[in-house]
Amino acid sequence: MGENNIGDDGITIIARALGKSRIRVLFVVFCDITDTGAKALAAGLSVNRSITLLNVWYNPITVEGARLILQSAVNNGICEEVSVNDQYTNNYESDNEVQKMMTILQTRREANKRSP
Repeated sequence: MGENNIGDDGITIIARALGKSRIRVLFVVFCDITDTGAKALAAGLSVNRSITLLNVWYNPITVEGARLILQSAVNNGICEEVSVNDQYTNNYESDNEVQKMMTILQTRREANKRSP
């Protein structure tokens, strides 16, 4: 779904459907999603039990929005990777909380690779 101008309204509709979805990978890059959409996506991710990879690159989501998404991914126990960067400054790399949650997801992914 990359490079579609779905914005916050579109991602909110998608997020509402995630609770019943079996989708495993969701790419919403260059979709003009802001923190409002990040909040909706975090709510959807918190009830989803199938997404293992979420990519929200190149959206105007601030560090606060990234934290919401990552916290939901960590808490849902299924998601293994969330790719985030902000469209303008890529300042997520300097945020300790974001990095901590990314490490948790990476550890989960590596553990799942070793599992039979």
